[in-house]
Amino acid sequence: MEDTKTQVLTPSSPSFKKLFSKKPPRSSNLNAHCHICNLQFSSIHKGFECSVCKKGVCKEHILVRTAMTLLPICDDCERSRIKKEIARELAPQYKSLKGDMNWMLKEKEKIKTEITGKYEIISRLEIQMKNNEKTYAQRLENFEKKIEEENEREKTVQNVIESLKNALTESQNSEEQMKRKNEIKAEEIKTHIEEIKEMKESEEKFLNNIDEINKNLRNTIPATKIKSIACSKCYEALKETFKEKYMDALRNEGRESLLASFILKASVKPTEGTKRARIESITRETCKQCLLM
Repeated sequence: MEDTKTQVLTPSSPSFKKLFSKKPPRSSNLNAHCHICNLQFSSIHKGFECSVCKKGVCKEHILVRTAMTLLPICDDCERSRIKKEIARELAPQYKSLKGDMNWMLKEKEKIKTEITGKYEIISRLEIQMKNNEKTYAQRLENFEKKIEEENEREKTVQNVIESLKNALTESQNSEEQMKRKNEIKAEEIKTHIEEIKEMKESEEKFLNNIDEINKNLRNTIPATKIKSIACSKCYEALKETFKEKYMDALRNEGRESLLASFILKASVKPTEGTKRARIESITRETCKQCLLM
């Protein structure tokens, strides 16, 4: 860009006044209006021809390249010129920036591909997470059910433990009662044993007495048999002599009728003299053969 040769005219500058004091150049391409703002040319609004595009333009959209040549140029052509100069000056930077942009575009595509892949991974992970949430929710529900079941079991076990405690307490109480009963029973058994011992001792004494009686009975004869083996005289003498023992023998043998008859006969008591004389008479007249007297 040639900044030293380019000058922008303003309405107050002398060059602008000198330029617009002249008649505009005639050209067959000059339109009746400004091609930028469509302003109609007239005696008041004069039109000028752009030295570059040769189109008509009003004084609001006309510039002068240099003050020496006073070549008019429209705003569009000036902008195009400036763009070209800027593009020429910025070409190296543009090239570098374009290379950077291409690299960035490639990186963008690469990152986009990575992001797409990550999005796919995220989508799969989200699906897996939802599935895991369902699975974990089901497991949690199962665990909660198991916890409830375990709580119920614990309550049942506690009830069983309480029942066993009560049963143990009752068993201990029963054991104490049984122990006391056994102690009482032991005392009773001990008493019975003592009684049995006493009974055995009594039995031994009784057996000894029986033996002694048997020894004595070997030399005796039952009172009921005396009559059958003795003569009438000896029998009468024996009854009179051993009346008391005879009566005891009849009583022990259960001969109540004979005992009653004997008592009836004995109710008529003789006198002492008569009794003694009778015994002496019976003794003297006793049978010598039976020798019971």
